[in-house]
Amino acid sequence: MREVFSRLNQLFVVVANAGNADADGVVEVSIDGGPPHPIDTGKALRPGDFLEYPLEGEYVQRRGQVVVTVRPTASIVERNAGNNVFVGVVTPDAPNDLAVIDITYGGSGPHLIATIRNRSPIPLTGEVTIAIREFSAEDQLLLRETRELDVERGATQAFEFPAITTPPLESVQVIISTDAINDADASNNLLPRRGPR
Repeated sequence: MREVFSRLNQLFVVVANAGNADADGVVEVSIDGGPPHPIDTGKALRPGDFLEYPLEGEYVQRRGQVVVTVRPTASIVERNAGNNVFVGVVTPDAPNDLAVIDITYGGSGPHLIATIRNRSPIPLTGEVTIAIREFSAEDQLLLRETRELDVERGATQAFEFPAITTPPLESVQVIISTDAINDADASNNLLPRRGPR
């Protein structure tokens, strides 16, 4: 294992042949002890050759440590299995961003619905905390909940709040926060962007 890095926030690995004989066949790469990703070298890797490979479904949402393990096929005789593990920090190379883009009443009731857009180059998962405030005679916190985030790149995810049915829409503000990503633009984490509508 030579290197692990992020390209457009997808995780890439660089597998190298550090031996003195050709290496071919399928190698398996696992991330943080997860299920293996099979990588077909396509052709024999000559000594000193390397293969740069994107790992499907593995993304870099925030800066953090990863442990990457390479397991070669039985046909590859290892001279040094100690270099089959990479432990290091990987950082997103492109901005990850969530934005609150709409607040409305809808559904049965109707009740409050807040919509978030994923402005990242990758799908995002994890948890997002949503706070809902009402601007009235006093600034009042109506609700703070943690919800599951699961949104494709460029797509939106709507969160419904059946308990919130009465505040006038122009007096409501939605604020999001999350540790799931390094958020590139905190200014769009609330709507309206400043003060009451």
